[in-house]
Amino acid sequence: MADLDFSALESLTELGKGKKGKGDKQSASNEDGPFRLLDWDKIEEDPNQPRTHMDEDGLKELADSIKQPGKDGKPRGILQPISVRENPDKQGHYLINYGHRRHRAQGIAGLKTQPVPAIIDNDSTRTDQLLENIQREDLDAFDIAKSIEDLVSDGMKVAEIAKKLGKKPAHLSLFRTFFKASSDIQKLYSEGLCRDMVALADLSRVQDKFPSEVEGFVLDALEEKTALSRAKINAFVKGLKKPTTEGGEAPPSPPPTAPGTTSSEEGEPGGNGERGNESLEDPEGEENPPPSPPKDPKPPVNVDTDKISRPVMWVSWKIEGEDFKGRVLLNRRPSKSGMIWVEEKDSGRPFEVVATGVILEELTESK
Repeated sequence: MADLDFSALESLTELGKGKKGKGDKQSASNEDGPFRLLDWDKIEEDPNQPRTHMDEDGLKELADSIKQPGKDGKPRGILQPISVRENPDKQGHYLINYGHRRHRAQGIAGLKTQPVPAIIDNDSTRTDQLLENIQREDLDAFDIAKSIEDLVSDGMKVAEIAKKLGKKPAHLSLFRTFFKASSDIQKLYSEGLCRDMVALADLSRVQDKFPSEVEGFVLDALEEKTALSRAKINAFVKGLKKPTTEGGEAPPSPPPTAPGTTSSEEGEPGGNGERGNESLEDPEGEENPPPSPPKDPKPPVNVDTDKISRPVMWVSWKIEGEDFKGRVLLNRRPSKSGMIWVEEKDSGRPFEVVATGVILEELTESK
């Protein structure tokens, strides 16, 4: 909706009054049509609105804009009408559907006596509020996440919410994962160190498997005020899955041993407290006898080709309408009967899903 000139709105309202006659009383409750000019103090913020955080600097800027003089020299006020519905608990009062920031900014601007242009919409729902705010793309991630959880708690399915919002279920899943993340991971967002919901969701998912490592990584970033990009977090997550020594290198191979000796700890070769390969001569000074011929190799063990020694079970599954592929984590204990842990193939992200919802795709052998 394009911005409307406040004086024009006022003129239209006065014109409507003139049609009704001078003796008729004009009020918001008996006007025809959805448009109203309402008293600022008769409009109240919805306590269940999706937006719980408003940037103070942004509100001040909006208030300054509202105070700017129009063509008549008076403050312009709110140009774009807000959406309200009648308050069922207070006759003559209204609850805001959309436009909380504009209403609050007008109060900050000191224009509480100036009428507020509003559209009456008694059919507005919480889903409508969430949709309007998300499409503005300025709603805080905490507010989006909480609103989605509230709708799920009310009995709505994520796929249904996503359809109403015009979003993919996977997009909503990111916010749901963020909502359940640790307070430290959420703090990365609130302090502006990471606003990438994909990266924060990945960090939250891997924390269950590597709690101490993730906690240390996050706390270091918070302490040092280090910005974390998706690339940095992805590199950290991938590094968790590669076992290394303390120095970050693979353990060294054992040193070669001389013929006729056995490998053992330094200072205990052969178990006699001396180096087993100090000398190749006997105590009498005679040359050592030639080495014994190698023993006959052991006969090959018959391998049962019908059995798999290290099976890998590849499966597919769905989470809130999104398709995933990966393997079953056979060594990870599920939280309860009927559940199973799986790991996504591309990202390595672990999920705990309902076992009956997993489809077996292939059985291979780990090399």
